[in-house]
Amino acid sequence: GVILTLFLFSIINYFVNFQIYFLYYSGYLICILGSVLLVEGYLLEYFQKLGFLFSIYNWRNVFNILAALSLSLFIKDLMLKGSENHRFINVVFLVSIVSIIVSLVLMAVEKPFYEHRWHQPTILLWLPHSGYVIGALCCFIMVIYSYFKGMQSFIAKSFFVGIIPIFIYTFFSLLKNVSIIQDSFWLSYKVRLLCIIFDVFVLFIGITIQIKKLRIEKDRVARLALENELKLYKEKERISRDLHDSVGSQLTIVTSSLDNAIYLAEKQKLGIDKIEKINEYVREAIQSLRDSIWVTHQKKITFLDLETRLNTYLSKSFDGLLIFTVDFEGIHKPMELSSTQAINLFRVLQEAIQNTIKHAS
Repeated sequence: GVILTLFLFSIINYFVNFQIYFLYYSGYLICILGSVLLVEGYLLEYFQKLGFLFSIYNWRNVFNILAALSLSLFIKDLMLKGSENHRFINVVFLVSIVSIIVSLVLMAVEKPFYEHRWHQPTILLWLPHSGYVIGALCCFIMVIYSYFKGMQSFIAKSFFVGIIPIFIYTFFSLLKNVSIIQDSFWLSYKVRLLCIIFDVFVLFIGITIQIKKLRIEKDRVARLALENELKLYKEKERISRDLHDSVGSQLTIVTSSLDNAIYLAEKQKLGIDKIEKINEYVREAIQSLRDSIWVTHQKKITFLDLETRLNTYLSKSFDGLLIFTVDFEGIHKPMELSSTQAINLFRVLQEAIQNTIKHAS
């Protein structure tokens, strides 16, 4: 009942999220359930009547192997997402799948030997189970890799927590089978069932919490993308406004001055001072455009960047007209300006310098 409930939740999650690892987990649950029911004796007579492919002796092992196959696919799709091109993981995954398939094929080959009580070759006695063990071991390796590489580490922790009780139970069961320890209630089949239920339940809880984390991360990325888009829009708006207020107005003056110069040229009254004035307007427009480009290409601007820009501006525009010094000794720690702060501060200093040249000589 517990396993079927988890299976139902897993199927619902698949149709809600359309993530295939929910189907892999559902397959894992169904295979675990089949193994449990066969050990209890349920469905045994139906498999005997069918006589399909595998001997009744091996059907429980087949379900365990198919559970390992589903688990391998689940781990690859969820825990190792993003490592599709990693050679080591691809090799481990391939070994896992090949081992499991080989085990299934050999168990199918084993059927006539079992039914006719023929002597079985050693390869049929050990290799099918060895393939299952190798497949399960590869699953562990992939989960360990996922954990230490920080790829879905939470679900990897859930996997290890869930597997610990059944691992301990299996270890002590082996000791009991070789008569090292006595049989007890803690080695009964009911305890094994509890370990299995604990395993599938903890893994399901881990998946659910991991999906919630992934959804939160997805929302955070979407919100960050929206914020960046908004910042980009504001930056574009600021640049267009800056170009309109500075370069646009200056080019308008240049256009009207050129129209006036053409009129004076026709009247043969165009003087050199008029051409120099137009040349000054063009230089100012070019300077404004350079200033806008300067701040656009930098997210953060230091006072050192501002000082370099000011010195460049002074040397090109007022070379030899005044001596300019900058003193940032009062700033004890590095400070950065945004592009908006930098261009505004530069405009203030630019206006002050121009007024000093123009009005105070």
